[in-house]
Amino acid sequence: MLHLAILLAITAVGALVAGLVLVAVGQSTLAELWPSYVQGLEIALAIVELASTADGMRVRLGDGKTELQVARERARALKDKLGL
Repeated sequence: MLHLAILLAITAVGALVAGLVLVAVGQSTLAELWPSYVQGLEIALAIVELASTADGMRVRLGDGKTELQVARERARALKDKLGL
């Protein structure tokens, strides 16, 4: 989870710096900076959400594999108990 927070922080700082550079070179005004900064944060949050969802899916798939192994062991034990 920490790496996702770091990703969000880096993206937020990067969006702010990029906007300030555009203001400094005259391509944008301070009034135009904030809406684009908010849009950049929304994109960063979407990326972090996607990354956390993918991370959670990986964990669940790992757990599912373990559960499948347990189910197979139980099925083998039941089969042995029944003499099949």
